[in-house]
Amino acid sequence: MFRGARVGWIRLLGFGLLLIALSAFTAASLEQPRIAVYANSSEVVVYWDPSETFSNEVIIMNNVYETLLRYDPFKDEFEPVLAESWEVSDGGLTWTFHLRKGVKFHTGGEMDAEAVKFSIERTITRGMGASYIWAPLDRIEVADKYTVVFHLKWPAPLDLIAAAAYAAHIFDPDFSDHDWFLQCHDSGTGPYMVESCTGAGAETVVLTRFEDYWRGWEGKHFDKVVFRWVEEPSTRRLMLEAGQADFTNMLPITEIEALRGKPDMEIVHTPSFQNLLALFNNAKSEEHPISNKLVRKALAYTIPYEDVVAGVLGGYGRQSRGVVPYGLWGYSEKVKQYT
Repeated sequence: MFRGARVGWIRLLGFGLLLIALSAFTAASLEQPRIAVYANSSEVVVYWDPSETFSNEVIIMNNVYETLLRYDPFKDEFEPVLAESWEVSDGGLTWTFHLRKGVKFHTGGEMDAEAVKFSIERTITRGMGASYIWAPLDRIEVADKYTVVFHLKWPAPLDLIAAAAYAAHIFDPDFSDHDWFLQCHDSGTGPYMVESCTGAGAETVVLTRFEDYWRGWEGKHFDKVVFRWVEEPSTRRLMLEAGQADFTNMLPITEIEALRGKPDMEIVHTPSFQNLLALFNNAKSEEHPISNKLVRKALAYTIPYEDVVAGVLGGYGRQSRGVVPYGLWGYSEKVKQYT
C-alpha cells in the first residue's frame, strides 16, 4: 500500500502486491470533486465490448459493469451483486438466481431477467474473449421479471462462472451494438460510467460516478477516476511522488524499493492469482534440441528458482507448482517442483 498525496491503488498483478496511495480527506477537499489518477502501464482499454473484454481494461470494466455475484478470495465466499440470492438443484444442473429489484443501467433502463438472459447469450454468440466459460450452459430460462434459471449440460460451479471478471457482465439489451461500444460508450450498472476517452488504445479514459447507483454513495468515494497510459515505470513512480497520480500498476521491484520509506508511502502485500512462466517452442524439427523432452526437462532443472524469487521478484513471490496458481481451485502441493 502506498499512502501519498491523494487516494490510489498500485497493483502489481504479476507479483501479488497491492500498493495503495491514500490521503486524508480535508474539509476543503470534501467541497471539491474527489478525483483519482491511475497511471496505467499499457493501453488502458483494448476491448470496449463487454462481451469481448479480456485484457488490460479489467479494472475499468469491473467498475462500469457488474455480474450476478462476486467472489471474495480473502473470505472464500460469494457476495450477492445483481442477484440477491440463488440456489442450485441437487444434481447441480439447475441454478436459479433471484435478481435485485430497482437496479438501473447507466442508459436509464431497468436491469431484469431478460437483460441477464440477453447479456449472457450475446456473449456466448459472439464467441470472443472468455466466452468459453459458459461451455456447460444449455439454456437460460426467464421464470419471471426478476428470476432467471440456468440449465446446464453437466454439473458445473455456475456461481464461479457468474462471478467471473470477464464474460459475465450484464448490460442493457437496448444499448448493446458493437460499434456503439467502440465509440467509448457503456450500458452497465456499476458505480462508475464512462465519461470520455481519447487516443489510440484509449490512452486516457475518464470515469465518473453514476448518481443512481443501487448501492448509493454513503461514505468517502471518488467522483471521477482518470486512467492515463504512462509506459515508463520511472515516470509513473515520479508521478506518484509528485502527487500527479494516485495509482499505478506493474512497477518493477526496483521502483517499489525506491518508494520504500518515502513519506506517506506504505506497502501492503496481497495474494495474486498469476503465474510467471516461460514457454518452449517445440514446433521445431525433430533434430532441434528443444524438441527432445529430456532437453526441456534439463532446462527446467537449470533454472535457479530461489534466486529468481529473491533477486528478480525481491521476495514477492513463490515457486509455482504446475500451471494452476496458488490459491485457485485445482492447485495442489503434490505437484512436482523442479530444483
